[in-house]
Amino acid sequence: MKTTLALCTALFLSLLVGCEDYIKRTALKERERVARIDDQRRTPYDESKSRMMYSLEEYRSEYEVRLREERADYSEAIRINPDDAEAYFNRGVVYDKMGEIDFEDFDDKAIADYTEAIRINPDYAKAYLNRGVDYAKNFGGYKAIADFTEAIRIKPDFAEAYHNRGIAYRKTGVRGWDKAEADFAKAKELGYKP
Repeated sequence: MKTTLALCTALFLSLLVGCEDYIKRTALKERERVARIDDQRRTPYDESKSRMMYSLEEYRSEYEVRLREERADYSEAIRINPDDAEAYFNRGVVYDKMGEIDFEDFDDKAIADYTEAIRINPDYAKAYLNRGVDYAKNFGGYKAIADFTEAIRIKPDFAEAYHNRGIAYRKTGVRGWDKAEADFAKAKELGYKP
């Protein structure tokens, strides 16, 4: 009786192991079949899309490296000549670009560099404009309006400053709409094209 039970158990286990092997082989064949179907369904568009995504990642990586190099170059220029308003301005532009691709929040660093450029050269209209844009993004319209107004005072034909001040006026609410429309009209008159 014990031998019969042992034989039955052995037979059952061998069948079970055989079934497991069969299940594994069947699953493997099914995976291969699905992979062949997927390969047949893949289109040239899928492959070009894949290459394009790789190219975009590659481009972004190269762009990040270039921005870091530019930041280092302008930082070195500032170290050599701490009164170089242009170097502070350009490093601020680099920080703005770095913020656009979302390394981290660089707006405060950009604002600090624009502020330093303005301290060195109080008539630097473009620095007022860029700082105003960063203020508008982060703090609302009022600080931005002051910077755009100063840029316009320095350079009365600065169409981009009029346009951006119009946007800032709109952000301040209903009372700013008339001023915004006047600024948009002036920017257009000066040849600004958004």
